[in-house]
Amino acid sequence: GASIYFICSRVVYHCLYVFFSIILFKSMKQLILVIAFTSLIFAQEMIQPKPLESIIPIYPKEAMEKDIEGTVILKCFIDKNGNVTDIEILKGVSPLNDSAKEAVQNVKFSPAKKGNKTFSSSIVIPIKYKLN
Repeated sequence: GASIYFICSRVVYHCLYVFFSIILFKSMKQLILVIAFTSLIFAQEMIQPKPLESIIPIYPKEAMEKDIEGTVILKCFIDKNGNVTDIEILKGVSPLNDSAKEAVQNVKFSPAKKGNKTFSSSIVIPIKYKLN
């Protein structure tokens, strides 16, 4: 009963779809052009957030005295206004972590965008510490 109705309705749906496709699009070229155009409209590229100023960390005195170098990798969560809302340490170097977080905490970012709309997003930022 119900399964036969479902199968018949699917067949009718596909037949109507093919029929209207043939009527609306005189050729396959026209159909492909319409599909390509609509996919361009909906597949706009997401622009990732970027810092609007230089990120300059302060080298911690303790790390300098102990000749500690390394890279702290941070995941920064940026709201749709370009403000840092949270910071997660993905890879840390113990005496450098707090300095790295402080360096990005108050930096203003361009927010993530898709078309004209801004979004909250996240970005991974490496903060390098190297003694001269």
